[in-house]
Amino acid sequence: MNLTSIPQLYRNANRWREIIGVLSKHGLADWLGRFDLSFAKSLLKQAPDPQRGALRREERIRLAVEELGPTFIKFGQVLATRPDQIGVELAEELSKLQTAAPSDPPDVVRKTIEEELGQPVEDCFVRFDETPIASASIGQVHRACLPDGTDVAVKVRHPGVREVLRVDAEILTGLAELAERLPELRPYRPVATVREFERTLKREVDFYDELRRIEQFREVFNGDPRVHIPEPHPELSTAGVLTLEWLEGQKLSGPPLIDEPEGLLARVARNGAEVYLSMIFEHGLYHADPHPGNLLVLENGVIGLLDFGMVGRLTEILREQLEDVLIAVAADDPPQLVSALLRIGVAPNELDDHAFLADIEDFVDHYGHQEVGRFDLTGFASCQFRHQFHQLIHEPLSKLLLSDPLRLLAERDGRFHQTNHPRPLQYRSRQRLVLIDKQIGDRYAQRLLPSVQDR
Repeated sequence: MNLTSIPQLYRNANRWREIIGVLSKHGLADWLGRFDLSFAKSLLKQAPDPQRGALRREERIRLAVEELGPTFIKFGQVLATRPDQIGVELAEELSKLQTAAPSDPPDVVRKTIEEELGQPVEDCFVRFDETPIASASIGQVHRACLPDGTDVAVKVRHPGVREVLRVDAEILTGLAELAERLPELRPYRPVATVREFERTLKREVDFYDELRRIEQFREVFNGDPRVHIPEPHPELSTAGVLTLEWLEGQKLSGPPLIDEPEGLLARVARNGAEVYLSMIFEHGLYHADPHPGNLLVLENGVIGLLDFGMVGRLTEILREQLEDVLIAVAADDPPQLVSALLRIGVAPNELDDHAFLADIEDFVDHYGHQEVGRFDLTGFASCQFRHQFHQLIHEPLSKLLLSDPLRLLAERDGRFHQTNHPRPLQYRSRQRLVLIDKQIGDRYAQRLLPSVQDR
């Protein structure tokens, strides 16, 4: 294949060779050998590292992604939220990917802040801690103090990261275009998946965009006693620097919480679950990266939300479609459920309608006959992933970011006690009341606090 047949190859040939070399080392470049990539023939003939041979394919994919750097790690993390597309085993392996990255030295951070804000660091902050409290692929976070005594968190973008992400995103697009030419990979719609990821990545690297999203969340949850969204400081924020209110609390990824006063853990779990369900079913605006490191427990069990780099939106139509799926199951109506699933997704041409309906009938036989107010959404979501993957019903990519929250809702962890709550959560949409049982809150809470009791 000539380099010019795919522009991304021609523009980034050196990085392409590096990527193909990594894939070959991990025994993952077989499919590329089906193309006439003249510039990489020697790399494709390279024998895999024998030490990798004993590893499962899923493990080799994760190791290769880690070696390829931040863009591929982020893409792997997005794919980890899609067990319906890539399979449960690979999704679980990719969920182990970490975003930690080396931090920039103090002089580089200081230069970035001064170039972005147009004034010396000392004029902006009376105290600026040079040691970052965290560093990820796009930026790092420092604690600081404003002249009025307000403690803030300052997020500083790594210099040059936009260009690195741009080049790798182009290469991912090239790989997707190659994959789309293979009949066995085409149903997974690699080009559309990468295109959506690239749009998400561009938004995440722009801190101005994150600032706007934080302001939207603060407006939506204004006065809500269950959750606290940090106040932004627009006068000290740009596309490369984001200054936010410092939240004092304990991360759910930290040491185990102590149930003092009694009932605190149950309140934390309930608040987290109710807030997240409110995002999805009421507001259609939700935090799309709700892992424990982005959740703080504040005073009195209030949930503090961090990192709004990934945010998802649901249209009113999509929320109605999600309701239709729940109602069809609760009504024990397989044909209605098939219709709802096909409206919410895109079925392949080769879908066996009769076999699919038979699968759905078995599914409804298990989850049907449950009142909507007592519906076990978590078990439903887990099973739905398996059915959708088996039948290759791919959701529209605009809903890609919703899958991670649904997956978190679906994961079970019996270590967190169930809480008694006499009234179900209530969400009104399309002038009809959808009752979602407390099990949703309880089991999502189990995911929020995975190791509260016996970590």
